Amino acid sequence: MLKAEQLTGRNGNAVMNHIVLFDYENKKTYLQSYDSIVAVVDRDRKVTLGCDWDYSKTTMKHLHAWMDQYTKFRGYSAADIRKAIDQGEISYDPEMK
Repeated sequence: MLKAEQLTGRNGNAVMNHIVLFDYENKKTYLQSYDSIVAVVDRDRKVTLGCDWDYSKTTMKHLHAWMDQYTKFRGYSAADIRKAIDQGEISYDPEMK
């Protein structure tokens, strides 16, 4: 079963053009920005970022809100995310779109 809802920002308001997809069968939660999958977290809390995770300042802002709500990586800056990728704590999949 798949469910979609608008992302809520850090201020609690709905964010336009950013959708959270819940895949209950595979136990994954996705962040979609416009037509692009930006990130996914799986049942083991492993986060994978897609090719557009740092597309713009706005995408980054909404990625932070999503991470705060759905992952263990709360309060991470862009530099923290890059470091986590380098250290293997967060995966990057350039093919994920």
